[in-house]
Order: sequence, then C-alpha cells, then structure tokens
Amino acid sequence: KLVFFAGIIVANITFLFLMPTYRALTAFVDPLGRLAVGSVVMQTAGTAIAPSLAGSILLLGGGYAGIGIVSFLLIMASCILVWRVARQADAARK
Repeated sequence: KLVFFAGIIVANITFLFLMPTYRALTAFVDPLGRLAVGSVVMQTAGTAIAPSLAGSILLLGGGYAGIGIVSFLLIMASCILVWRVARQADAARK
C-alpha cells in the first residue's frame, strides 16, 4: 500500500511538471491553438476512459501489475509522440 501511495504522489507531481511542457510544445507547433485544445480534449477523454480500462484489467485477472504494465506502455507511447513533436519543433527553430 505504501508503494501505491508513493506512486500516486510521484505521478501527480510529474503530471504537474510535464503538463506545461506539453502545452508549450503544442503552442509552438500550432500557433492557432488547435493542437493545444485537442490535447486538453484527449486528456479529458483519457481521464474518463482510464477507470474503465483499469476495471476491465482487474476483472480479467490482471491485478495491479497488469494495470502497471498497460500504464507503462501507454506512457511510453505518449513519450514517443511527444518526442517526435519536440524534435520537429527543434528542427523548425534552427
């Protein structure tokens, strides 16, 4: 239980520090703001879908380890997408 509690604290702090970075990247790539609005919509959709996904994993017998694996894979996919956008932004800046 302590590890779960610590993980939640770390995840929330990380989220608070990374969200402005995501918004800055989207603002740089799309000055009109469409991408920034889309990222907020996707964040809201993810917040709505995540409990159902986690519940499904638990019902299928995956346990908390299964939720962790799926979360890790989704985070890695997100990092790859953000890295690609950041790379394009750096190339455009040069």
